[in-house]
Amino acid sequence: MTENKAIQLRATSSYKDIYGVERKNGQEWLITLKQGETHILDVNEQLVKEVELTVLSSRQYCVVYNPIGENGKNKWGTKELRKGERSFFLMPGEELEKGIQNIPVLNMHQNLLVRAINFYKDP
Repeated sequence: MTENKAIQLRATSSYKDIYGVERKNGQEWLITLKQGETHILDVNEQLVKEVELTVLSSRQYCVVYNPIGENGKNKWGTKELRKGERSFFLMPGEELEKGIQNIPVLNMHQNLLVRAINFYKDP
C-alpha cells in the first residue's frame, strides 16, 4: 500500500480482524496506510479492489452518492457535496456523481442562474 492507494476488503464470514474490529459476513471496509504498511489477507477476507485517493484542489468539488454517515454506515439515496482542498478515499458504497468538477469562474460580464432542487433556508 501507498499513501495514494487503499485496498477494499470483504468479510467472507463473521470474525474479529487483526485490528480487533468485529466484521460481519459480507461487510466491506478499507485498509489504508494508517492501519499498516502491509496487509496479509486473512482466511476470512476477500480482496475486492484497490481504491485510488481522490484529491480535490481549491478550485474543485465533487458530489458523493451514498456517503458514510457519522455512525459509519452509508446514508443510502443521499448526496454530499465535498469541496477542495481535500483528499479522501471513497468508502465502500460511495460513488462520485459526475467525477471531479471544476468550480466555474465567471468574469464581470457573465451571470450564473441558480435554481434550488431541494428546500433551502438561508441562515
